[in-house]
Amino acid sequence: MCGLNLKIDLYILLLGASGAVLLLILFIRLMTGRRNVAMNPKTCEALLAAMEPDLSLEMLTISRDKTCALGKAQSKNLLLLFRGLGNKPVLQTVTDLDQLHVREDGLHVDRQDIAHPAAHIQTHESSALEFWTQVKREGAR
Repeated sequence: MCGLNLKIDLYILLLGASGAVLLLILFIRLMTGRRNVAMNPKTCEALLAAMEPDLSLEMLTISRDKTCALGKAQSKNLLLLFRGLGNKPVLQTVTDLDQLHVREDGLHVDRQDIAHPAAHIQTHESSALEFWTQVKREGAR
């Protein structure tokens, strides 16, 4: 018999296996592409009904690129930030009006936490900008 004794070093085996797994993950990601949820009034209302069933929206401003939306609750002093985290919609409350900035090209909400960066809601609707300017001036009442 042939007494061929092949020994593969453990480090080489782990390096090769982890490289193969990374290539497989990269291939799957490239084939499936990014899946970001698109914000629309229906999505925002469904998320609000699921998370806060006792609230309804007075005003909703959706970004032109449909990545986020800012809403004002009708019965409470709450500003609601709707955004996507991958393919899942997320609802955040903006507790401090100092985090909301009204600019001529839209609304800017500062970073809320580590997982969610600052949100920029691009809109040129003058009625929406006037509404959020008034909310900012008077406070969310």
